[in-house]
Amino acid sequence: MSLSERQQNILLSIIEKYVQTADPVGSEEIVRFANFTLSPATIRNEMAILEEAGYLYQPHTSAGRIPTDKGYRFFVNHITAQKLQRMDAEEQKNLETELVKLKLREKMMARTLARLLSTFSHNLAITGLLEEKKFFESGIKELITQPDFQNTDEICQIAEMLDYLDENIEEITQELEPKQIKTLIGNEHFFTKSGECAIIISQCLLPEGEKGVIAILGPKRMEYRRNISIVENVVKFLEDKSKL
Repeated sequence: MSLSERQQNILLSIIEKYVQTADPVGSEEIVRFANFTLSPATIRNEMAILEEAGYLYQPHTSAGRIPTDKGYRFFVNHITAQKLQRMDAEEQKNLETELVKLKLREKMMARTLARLLSTFSHNLAITGLLEEKKFFESGIKELITQPDFQNTDEICQIAEMLDYLDENIEEITQELEPKQIKTLIGNEHFFTKSGECAIIISQCLLPEGEKGVIAILGPKRMEYRRNISIVENVVKFLEDKSKL
């Protein structure tokens, strides 16, 4: 099914709103949020079509809609194609300032970089050296305190994923091209069995010529625009050795 421009705008707005609130989005709410000139009834009709096409689902009969994996995939493809993931100038400057402070040539660079990525993304960050098969993570607290992960089973699955972090990262990076930034949503990856996580991952070249990896793992409701841009900016910064 090919979405009309109106349906695309409604879907994108629903996802934006859901990312902010973690609550199902209703038609009247989306009219206010996106300043649509459409009536709530028209929005509801379009939402029903989007649900039938697999982009949204309704968790409860009287509730609004939330995105499916297919909906998130449309959103990520859209912001990537439109280059809408850029950080604003101030955020980008702050990130670069902190990267310079890392003294990236030090042996503990990967571990410190994980903490920095977690601080900026408010999600779980993973960094490491592919040749040494040495990986670090930071931000588990930021991840499991989000409303998406209040279920004990979800938390246990995340803990299990971290136990096998080196194997999981190594397997997923084998499919990556150099400098490629890849976003995997829900069941598109194997990091957790529940399919409630998304991961943004890229290979990078570290200052001493070592092959590294950086990744941000969070709920499917993560801020894709911001997090893709964070990874993109870190990869570019590491390539520019004149800044180190």
